[in-house]
Amino acid sequence: MALGRVVGRGEAIEEAVRLGDSPARDDIAGAGGQQPLFGQNAELRVITAVVIGGASLQGGSGSIGRTLRGLCFLALLYNAFAMTGVSTYWQDVVTGFLVLASALATDLVTRRSAGA
Repeated sequence: MALGRVVGRGEAIEEAVRLGDSPARDDIAGAGGQQPLFGQNAELRVITAVVIGGASLQGGSGSIGRTLRGLCFLALLYNAFAMTGVSTYWQDVVTGFLVLASALATDLVTRRSAGA
């Protein structure tokens, strides 16, 4: 008898889900579905952290320790952006500027050390 009740409940739940009257459906819908823009420009942030850490965009140099320092600096910067309410547009502008400045500085240091 208990087995019949369980099967009956299972069929009732399946029917409720199919009809859309299930609290389980509301839980699934409200569970924070995937956002299509999540992680947008993440590759730019990763490249920025690596370049700030001193890795060359041309390859051949860099270390994990320096990359982690660049990552910590970038995390502090983005935390400051979030706390001050800077728009994402300006965050991307600053990130692009940091990539350019860091890449130029790394190239300058590499040229000076090769010439010395």
